[in-house]
Amino acid sequence: MSLFISADESTNGLILSGMGAKPIPFQVKVSYRLDDSLTTWTVKSVQDGEITEKGWKGYHAPLTFDLSWEPGELGLYLDFTIRNNSNHPVYLIHVCPAIFHLGKTEFTDLDRFQIFQHGYQSWTPTQAVPAISIQQYPRVKSFALMNHYVDSSFWGRKDGIISALFTMLRRINEPAAALFGFTAQKKGYGELFLQNRQSPRLTGQLDYGGKRLEPGETLPGERFAIFYDEAKTVLERFTAELGCQMDARLAEKSLTGWCSWYEFYTRVTEENIFQSTSVLAEHPELNVDVVQLDDGYQTAIGDWRSLNKKFPSGLKALTEEVHRRGYKAGIWLAPFFASSKSSLFKEHPEWFLKNEKNKPVYCGLNPSWQARLYALDLTHPEVRTWLKSTFEAFVKDGFDYFKVDFLFAGLRAGKRHDDSYSPVEAYRLGLSIIREAIGENGFLLGCGAPIGPSVGFVDAMRVSEDVKEIWESRFMGWLGRGCGVPTAKGSLRNNVYRYFTHRRLWLNDPDCVLIRDKNTRLFANEVQTLITVFGLTGGMLFLSDDLTTLNLERLNWLETILPPTRLTGEPIDLFETPVPGTFQIEYENRRVLALLNWSNKEKVINLDEIPGLMESVLFNFWQREVHRTGEIKLSPHSTAALIVSPSLDIPAVVGTSLHLAALVDGRIKAEYDDATKLLIITGRDLSRRTGKLWIKVPPGLKVHQNTLDDKTVEINSWEDGLCLSLDTPAPWTAQLRFQSETI
Repeated sequence: MSLFISADESTNGLILSGMGAKPIPFQVKVSYRLDDSLTTWTVKSVQDGEITEKGWKGYHAPLTFDLSWEPGELGLYLDFTIRNNSNHPVYLIHVCPAIFHLGKTEFTDLDRFQIFQHGYQSWTPTQAVPAISIQQYPRVKSFALMNHYVDSSFWGRKDGIISALFTMLRRINEPAAALFGFTAQKKGYGELFLQNRQSPRLTGQLDYGGKRLEPGETLPGERFAIFYDEAKTVLERFTAELGCQMDARLAEKSLTGWCSWYEFYTRVTEENIFQSTSVLAEHPELNVDVVQLDDGYQTAIGDWRSLNKKFPSGLKALTEEVHRRGYKAGIWLAPFFASSKSSLFKEHPEWFLKNEKNKPVYCGLNPSWQARLYALDLTHPEVRTWLKSTFEAFVKDGFDYFKVDFLFAGLRAGKRHDDSYSPVEAYRLGLSIIREAIGENGFLLGCGAPIGPSVGFVDAMRVSEDVKEIWESRFMGWLGRGCGVPTAKGSLRNNVYRYFTHRRLWLNDPDCVLIRDKNTRLFANEVQTLITVFGLTGGMLFLSDDLTTLNLERLNWLETILPPTRLTGEPIDLFETPVPGTFQIEYENRRVLALLNWSNKEKVINLDEIPGLMESVLFNFWQREVHRTGEIKLSPHSTAALIVSPSLDIPAVVGTSLHLAALVDGRIKAEYDDATKLLIITGRDLSRRTGKLWIKVPPGLKVHQNTLDDKTVEINSWEDGLCLSLDTPAPWTAQLRFQSETI
């Protein structure tokens, strides 16, 4: 659909046309400080400047605002520049390249719309909610500080909903969606605010945090996209453009590994790392890439090179052992803030970001550390030197994988040593220093990190709140209302919703798969739900249990998603339900379809109502059986993972217990030659060596001979064919020759 901008003759204002029968009026607004005076310039008439066919230039001493528009395949792009024409510095606060007035347009009846609310950082909830929803605010200050962009001018408002970077509006039960968002985040932090009370409007705003513009300086703005098409089409196209504009780092494969956090937490010792590495070496079938030490080695948050007494051998001895076993060595740190207990904070108070009262900018209180946390000023020359030398020292110790956490601290508002940097520029400066220190081959995982500004520096990104050995916590959810409280359910939900960032902005990190049956409040069906969803994301897959006590059956469950699939899972019903109930990977004529029950009650699903299943063969992966169409019952928090294959009139593999995704992504492949009646099955890149293949055989055929030899434990029959039991490491090849039963 063609979108275009023009001047409205009746109001002398700008209007957006093509998104429905009625045009949408919009305004431009800029706020800045000059000589300690705060000024807001709202452009209400194009007569405040000059309009052309493809742009408008406004004049408002001391600024010139040059707005242009350009058509695109799915909609329209807005670009702007701002120039300081005065003889004094101007401090830029906010720029709103478009404030859309939705009254008397297609979007007037917001109660009939949904809005896609994209979260600020890794842990912030991302979800589709009714467009008349109101922003939720936590009951505890630290929850807000660690989850939301609390420096936003919209924070605290009770007349709408905030979305970071972009948003989408979609009329309920209609396929088309309108997407509004910033395709870059290099200088200004982009937000969308839907005011849905009284006069409805949608504001696209860039926060520059008081960035200094020198006399004569021109600032190019971040491009603003307006797309209108099928919801998933505009979502995925927008994300791809963001990745392109921000030079996204797209690694070749999703790494696998083990992390110390979710079993040992801050109690971790060097012996835990040595023992876990030793156990991993006994299980080469897991194909683990990384052994990562998490929080608990340092004396204080900020004093990263000062080890506590639990690590007497030093970090170099640890990395040498990890490397000797054939793994990458990983380390965790939170480099953009420090605790009040740290030597860094006590000895260098001038290194920290300051608020209007010249006090350090507070970032919250973490119970694990029992100390207040304060943001570092990443523009301070000595902080930059410290940051670089810290990471260089870890590289020298032998670390090649870095998990950098709580990165939101680098984007806090405050008085900086160099006020020519906006908060986004300061944040990206910090990331650039880290990237330079670890080198292009160093692997960088972001966590607790603002989404847009991180693109281009991190190789992988946590896209959900922390997982936890509990399904959900009503009390913590009540305290942290609207925040990403650590739970298995919350982590799963954000991973399903944020599927679109994987392999467009980075590798998604769904967090660790917790599979243990001790020291956990997760039931077996909840663990299988974690394994299923995390396995279908196509993202990173890390284990975080005590390997010395791990149940072997649970380890076998984990093997069914290792190595990770190269396909990307996506929800079918992104907007159709309060939480997507389906998540799938698909390639050519096969798919794995996960049916999810988020509720605390049994759920009955009619498979006949799901498109594409009626003429297919359905294999229930966890039940290890071919499932007939009709109803399927899901207990609370459980998942039915269905391998969906076409119903063919030739022998075909329709199910396996070896790997959840391998029949779809091609690692288990079957080819049948009708002339010779030979079925050749190959398997590669599979962690699990023992398992079964279910082969559907048309009536009238039987196996004449096979070449499986000792690789086959046994061949059994089932209602519609054969079941092969294998016990051999991949790669392997199996051949079955069929003949007519009448011969």
